[in-house]
Amino acid sequence: MNSVIILITAVVVLASLIHTYRNPWFGFVCALLVYGYEQWTFAHSSFFVRNPQLMNLAAGVIALVGLFSVYRTKPRSLALLPTSYFLSGAFYILSIASYFWAVSPTTTVEHFTQWLPYIVLYVFICPLLITCTDDFEKSCRAFVLIGAGLLALLAFTTQTVGRGQAVVGTDTTINPLCAATLGGQLSIIAILTCFRDRTQAWLILRIVVMILALYICVRSGSRGQLLGIAIVVPYFLYVSRQNAGSSRVIALLVLLSIAAYFIVSVALPDIQASQTRWTIDAYRQTRGEMSKYMIEAWHREGGAAYLIGLGSNASSSSRYLGYYPHVTVVQALTELGIVGLIAWISIIAKGTFDYRSELVVAGKSIERRSTICCLGALMCYEFILTFKQYDMLINVNVLMFSIIIGRSAIARQSSTKRIFSSEYALTRPVSASA
Repeated sequence: MNSVIILITAVVVLASLIHTYRNPWFGFVCALLVYGYEQWTFAHSSFFVRNPQLMNLAAGVIALVGLFSVYRTKPRSLALLPTSYFLSGAFYILSIASYFWAVSPTTTVEHFTQWLPYIVLYVFICPLLITCTDDFEKSCRAFVLIGAGLLALLAFTTQTVGRGQAVVGTDTTINPLCAATLGGQLSIIAILTCFRDRTQAWLILRIVVMILALYICVRSGSRGQLLGIAIVVPYFLYVSRQNAGSSRVIALLVLLSIAAYFIVSVALPDIQASQTRWTIDAYRQTRGEMSKYMIEAWHREGGAAYLIGLGSNASSSSRYLGYYPHVTVVQALTELGIVGLIAWISIIAKGTFDYRSELVVAGKSIERRSTICCLGALMCYEFILTFKQYDMLINVNVLMFSIIIGRSAIARQSSTKRIFSSEYALTRPVSASA
């Protein structure tokens, strides 16, 4: 089995490199899929368990090939950098600069160095691979088609032990959050994207993806992902289809409700077995207590710490929690102070502002509204997850989607002003009659 998985992976990586060179947007798709695929390999191949960095390296190389292809074919698109791109850069510069006042400078450097490749890949490279509206639509189509198969593999060919996914050849498990997050992203794109060839097959695939995503979320006890799907999909579906007639929206929502009921019914014994995990008290006793501890520590420090914090990743030092608090807004406030919190919130706020602006411009166009709502929903979904998982430095997806929305907005403005030709614009050129 080891040799088969290695061979399959080699073929997949080689094909991805070739396809990304021809179509840079596919590097973005690979970056979204890589951690789900990595979890699947961990369930079947001890080689990848021993060499966990290989898939990350492959995703990075594929993205760099895509960036080179963009530079070679559409160099002007690289100039479409929104404010959120520079705000993200300022935020990470502040993070590493906090070394000079951090309570644990060694921890700051170690963690920043560890996560730097992920930051560069998702925040500063991936948004540049989407160079036009068609690119994003094509990436959504490929993501749903490939991702549906990957979700099926994760759902039916991996074994769970408690909440975790079993690792082949060991008695250990890995955290299933990557698979659950992937399921959430897939369900959002599958339901919200309005593909031009809207056939019955696509409708069936959307429902299948939603069922698989909900199943993986419930099976793994991924509360935040399940909540994110429940909030984001119905709201943005309504916004994206406001001009398409309410009956179709209601019908799709009913189908989604039936799917959700089916999944919860199947997984009900598992929920009852870990009943406390699905309560508000469980969140309060974990994320709530960690956040409270760090806020109190930040308050006790006083003085300059109010403005610039205790230093990036101070919470992970032995002086405090020894671990990050799982709530990014709290981590930003306590580790980078009010300045850091404002910097981080500004990125999300700019993405939200750009989303609203693009939605107004989209008008009654279902296709355009669906694309913008899909991006807004992904940013909102990732923002919800920042309240329950990951270190502040690697909660990169929310920043990535904020930047992509910003690139869409600035490209449309550039196209309207005829600064760039339509070949290099992210959005379709505005017609003379418009």
